[in-house]
Amino acid sequence: MFTEANFQTKVAWSTLPARRTVQRINIASIDPRGGGLITLLADLAVLTVCFAATIRLLESEPIRLLEEERLLQVGFILILWALLGTWRTPHAVFQNNGFLRGSLHIGWHFLQTLALSCMALSVCPAPRPMDGILLAALLFSGFGGLLIVRYVELKIVDWVKASTQHHLRILLVGNNERTRQILEYLRLNPQDRIKVIGLLDPEPHNPARAVDTEDVSYMGNIDKLPGLLYGGLVDEVVITLPVRSRYQETEKVLKACSEAGIRTHVLSDIFDIGEPRREISGLGSNQTLAYARGPAPTYRLAIKRNIDFVVSLLGILCLSPVLAAIALAVKLTSPSPILFCQTRSGLNGRPFQLLKFRTMCVEAEDKKKALLEKNEASGPVFKIQYDPRITRIGRFLRKYSLDELPQLFNIFKGEMSLVGPRPPIPEEVKDYNFWQLRRLSMRPGLTCFWQVSGRNKIGFEEWMRMDLRYIDNWSLTLDFLVLLRTIPTVLRGTGM
Repeated sequence: MFTEANFQTKVAWSTLPARRTVQRINIASIDPRGGGLITLLADLAVLTVCFAATIRLLESEPIRLLEEERLLQVGFILILWALLGTWRTPHAVFQNNGFLRGSLHIGWHFLQTLALSCMALSVCPAPRPMDGILLAALLFSGFGGLLIVRYVELKIVDWVKASTQHHLRILLVGNNERTRQILEYLRLNPQDRIKVIGLLDPEPHNPARAVDTEDVSYMGNIDKLPGLLYGGLVDEVVITLPVRSRYQETEKVLKACSEAGIRTHVLSDIFDIGEPRREISGLGSNQTLAYARGPAPTYRLAIKRNIDFVVSLLGILCLSPVLAAIALAVKLTSPSPILFCQTRSGLNGRPFQLLKFRTMCVEAEDKKKALLEKNEASGPVFKIQYDPRITRIGRFLRKYSLDELPQLFNIFKGEMSLVGPRPPIPEEVKDYNFWQLRRLSMRPGLTCFWQVSGRNKIGFEEWMRMDLRYIDNWSLTLDFLVLLRTIPTVLRGTGM
């Protein structure tokens, strides 16, 4: 279905500036970048004023510039807000869902920013840490300031649209279902001020056409395009032809528009492969249209990796006495290796050595064949609730997931993440259905939905689908929530 996202994930081709000065602010409401630099600067300015006023009202001592520890705390919150990038929220979040739902979106991410800031600042506490009352006041004052910025910005955009004299005049090339979807979208969104001046149809007598001449003016076949460009009626051209079967006609339109300096759009859903993310990429000097699902390789994934690095390092340092005690217990109760190293499939199937405290007897792999008929798990995995190969100390370690602690070293090395699909054994991957391979498209993790949703009570296919839902809906907030749910799961001892 044609949506704003589809309209904005088009491939734009142009080599010359348009001959007429059409203000691109006319379609600012469907700009995929949402807020830009102005929004960021306005956010930071308003948050600074709101924070300063709140602290001044709640604390008796006056704020002394560069002498007040609050400067460090407030500055950290502002930097984190800029890095998390919520200021890039598209205008469509407010316009399509209503200002209330858009406000909830902003508020939730601002709450996340404050929570992450408090967690980070707790590592190096200031002389006067922020108490609950101050945090609540900062939350409400900052949230109110952010809403003011968004409200003013949306009103300015609406005012500019209303005061603009010209619509953006586009010409459609093609007559099919995608053409009909574009016309329907523009009919339902008059605020975008985009006017379709007509349609060029290479096969006007094709019974498969989806748009009648009553809906839009038919202006001839593709040979009429140069004359229309000479007439000064067209600002931009949108090609809806099926590129695979109409390659020559598409190339002809692109060349004509390029020579005339007219911006031309080719819808990026060229191939019928579901709903992957489409983005412009490049290999050297060659531009490519990349198709992918899951999170885009942006700064958010870089933040995720930095959090993994810092948390795993702190975990190794803080838990070193616990790691030493567990290692000693394993060694004293079973004279064999302390660690169990196993080859697992990581990101995109790359093998790595996963580390665990050994919880089974040395002959565990040899005894597995005799136990295959007792397998209680569906799919290409092997699990028995009361596995006779598990040692006494091993059962305790598994119950509270303590055997997984050495994987902090895997996370530190970048082979794993704190949150992500559990890494499978390569032999299990060979038995995957093809659609299940996509769970390898994200770095494996120490915990994920499966770990906090019942583990062995969940069937294999549902387990795989839960991992794919995590990948498709990934965000830093989701990671934070999974980690929060993991804590009570471990304390309850439901790790077996």
